[in-house]
Amino acid sequence: MNSVDARCLHSAAFKPQPNQKEMAEKHLEMLSRLTQHNGLGEIHQCIEDLVANGLRPERFSAGEVRPDRQTVTQYLASWCRRVGLSQEECAEWLVDYCQETLAPLSHSSLSQIRHSTKSNLKYIYRDASGFVCYGRHNFFKAACSEACPFYHEQMLLYEKYLQEKEAVKNYALREVPLEERLAQQLQEETKQKFAACIKLIREKAGEGLNYPQIVAFLNAREYKTRQGKPWNVANLRACLKKLGLKEPKRTFEPQFQEALALIKTGREQGLTQPQIVEILQQKGYKTRTGLEWNLGVLNLELQRLHKQAEKWNKI
Repeated sequence: MNSVDARCLHSAAFKPQPNQKEMAEKHLEMLSRLTQHNGLGEIHQCIEDLVANGLRPERFSAGEVRPDRQTVTQYLASWCRRVGLSQEECAEWLVDYCQETLAPLSHSSLSQIRHSTKSNLKYIYRDASGFVCYGRHNFFKAACSEACPFYHEQMLLYEKYLQEKEAVKNYALREVPLEERLAQQLQEETKQKFAACIKLIREKAGEGLNYPQIVAFLNAREYKTRQGKPWNVANLRACLKKLGLKEPKRTFEPQFQEALALIKTGREQGLTQPQIVEILQQKGYKTRTGLEWNLGVLNLELQRLHKQAEKWNKI
């Protein structure tokens, strides 16, 4: 228990507590004074009922959802805003009302109710939409009168609410047109194919294939991106990034070293470069980057081997 609640309990122990009727008269008198100051003749009947009686449980049938303290608070604050009270004027009576009358609707402490009420006031006066009560169909089962200046406006809003509710119900129960069913089916099939494509990308990346190889693999099997386009290195890289996968590391080094040993052996045996390339291709060896061997790549690797040999001879 915080210090504010402790002070409230301490003062309550030494002062006789007002009964519900006295509290209702106090809140109604304060609200009446504020509304008259702003040119409103009388408090509307539903508001007077809530202020005087709070939320009456006996008005709700068994199993029916009952509004909570926050809903009642926002409703009263929204009404105050609608009739022209400032946020400060509304807080002048609403904070005490929530603490004294609405407290039984929740298990919050007095200080929590105070803080919650002020937060609700800020929300209503800053961000909330207009006042809605639906007239005699209001959420609180509060008294309502056709003499209320908002009555006919709110009944029209209620009729609109019923129409929208019925439209949603009819839409859910409607027979889906063939074109829409086919579009949904195609969308689901595309989703499944893309999921299979992502699985393949993960597998091929795990096998060490580089971007061009994965792209060639996917396009050869007519896999498409989420947008239905052919794969390329750019969209594959973007896809892997979204999946949290890094570009696959090269895993061709072991077999490349075997290819280099075969090249050295072939040179020692006096084989020509075209003969060496043919043997490398027949045995399935790849270059250091995983590509097919050709005369150009072989020449480049022979130059590198020659430079390495010269370097070792100088040491």
